[in-house]
Amino acid sequence: MENQNNTGAQNTQQVGQNPVSQLISLPEKPKVNYWMISTVLLLIILLASGAWFVLNTKNRTSLNQQPGTSSQANETVATGVLRTSGLSEEEKQKFGLATVNYQITDFKASQEGQVTGYYLLSNAISDELLGKCVRVAGMIPQEWKSKNKGDSYNRLALNIANIEKIDNSSCNPYSQIPPTVDNTQEKLVLRGTAIHGKRPSPDIGYDYQLKLVEPFVDKFSSAGSPQKVNLVDISPSTDSIWIELENNINKEINVEGYMVWGYAESRFLSVINVSRSSFTEAINIITAIPEIQTIEKSVIKAGRKPFYTPEGENGDIVKISLRESFPDDPHTSRIDTFNINIKSKVITVEDVVSGKDISLEEWKKTVKERFQ
Repeated sequence: MENQNNTGAQNTQQVGQNPVSQLISLPEKPKVNYWMISTVLLLIILLASGAWFVLNTKNRTSLNQQPGTSSQANETVATGVLRTSGLSEEEKQKFGLATVNYQITDFKASQEGQVTGYYLLSNAISDELLGKCVRVAGMIPQEWKSKNKGDSYNRLALNIANIEKIDNSSCNPYSQIPPTVDNTQEKLVLRGTAIHGKRPSPDIGYDYQLKLVEPFVDKFSSAGSPQKVNLVDISPSTDSIWIELENNINKEINVEGYMVWGYAESRFLSVINVSRSSFTEAINIITAIPEIQTIEKSVIKAGRKPFYTPEGENGDIVKISLRESFPDDPHTSRIDTFNINIKSKVITVEDVVSGKDISLEEWKKTVKERFQ
């Protein structure tokens, strides 16, 4: 009986310890890290946006570039010919380019819609580079990157960091082949001093002029009747003529070509040949003579100005007079007259007293007596 009671007690105790009556321990649910998720999502968005921006920039750059230009780390490098800007004062104010006088253009090749030039933002561009083949490097101002370049003659502005002259053979502003000539056109040979001209507009290539020694009559002038011309626009017909013309800027030359119609019913000479003027060659020959240099120095020291005038030409022989002018006096005085064979370099001098020709050596002996 006692054993049964013990057994019952034990059963009662076991029943009291039944797991059903105890609290059940469940595993804790993991917490959601919203901060980590938002950070990852933001990083993905930033990376995607950056990739889109880079691709878009590359595509936009490739559309704006053409042969002769390149961009490296936002720097634009262009190879072309330095020209006057061609902008009017009104256009300079409109485009915000008040100080711009030059542009680089005449790239090797260009296609419709591409940049055909850059207005150069710099005050350190030498006039000596005008008309030369150059390479420039710089940055396009931010406000110009979104401009419609069609409103500015398919050109953009460029802040210049560097500009250097390179060999003219690196540029091809003109044709490689001489143009076909109409047999009805009259060939002209004009003599004058070649100078750089100013473009009437950024995209009109009137870059050279010839100051004529003697005017010629343009029978087909835009005025509608024959007109005397003292200054004529000239344009090289090929790259080789351009290089020859550039080598003779501010020198007297002979140019051969044809008058053709150009911008707004204007006329210009399409140049097919350039040669040094025989007068210029003769001047170069005699000014190298030490005795001539002595006379020039003596005249300048006396307050007068020496100069040369052509007196005539017979085959290879050019006659030139050395003269002097006086301050506040329109009259001039002849010093000596020379007959110069520009081929053989033989020179004779007209004797002032007898009027006969004497040798250069005889003339040299008189210089010391006349000019101390």
